[in-house]
Amino acid sequence: MLVCVTADGSDINSNLDPRFGRCAYFLFINPDDLSCEAMKNESADLSSGAGVQAAQAALGKNPDVILTGRVGPKAMDVLETANTKLLLGQSGPVKEVVDRYKQGVIENAGPAQGAYKQGAIENAGLAQGAGRGQGRGRGSGRGAGRGLGRRQCARPQQGRMTREEELAWLREDTRILEGEIQTIKARIRELEST
Repeated sequence: MLVCVTADGSDINSNLDPRFGRCAYFLFINPDDLSCEAMKNESADLSSGAGVQAAQAALGKNPDVILTGRVGPKAMDVLETANTKLLLGQSGPVKEVVDRYKQGVIENAGPAQGAYKQGAIENAGLAQGAGRGQGRGRGSGRGAGRGLGRRQCARPQQGRMTREEELAWLREDTRILEGEIQTIKARIRELEST
């Protein structure tokens, strides 16, 4: 069994990077012995097509499962053609995510995936910015450098979800955001220690 996890670093002690197409590394992990092979995501800085190229690169290693936060619609199309299970909405340290998967307690974040399939992305104000500012206040995209464009999970129009579906979506979105906050705090600690 081979599990692919999107990560912000090159080893199993890294954090999961929720941005599939723009993650720093793909970690290919054997969940039984936690052996790990890192592959740098060469398409992370592309101006367009990053998700598709990232999907092709990750699938080139033939993983059985991909664990990540979010996947864009074009990358999703590529991933759906493969015989690979895709579990979205994941966050936290890579080792913990793999342990959760191994224990069978990981669930797919259906609303995040479903938002793309239902075409709800066109209604998302949060998905408009380019997000290239990465929250540092220097970006020139419509996200105005506040990192607003990083959120790829669009909220479907009100009234299209049942109460239970909306609660599930909100809970999952909260979990994803908390994971992103963990990643940002880890990077701050790393920068402060150098």
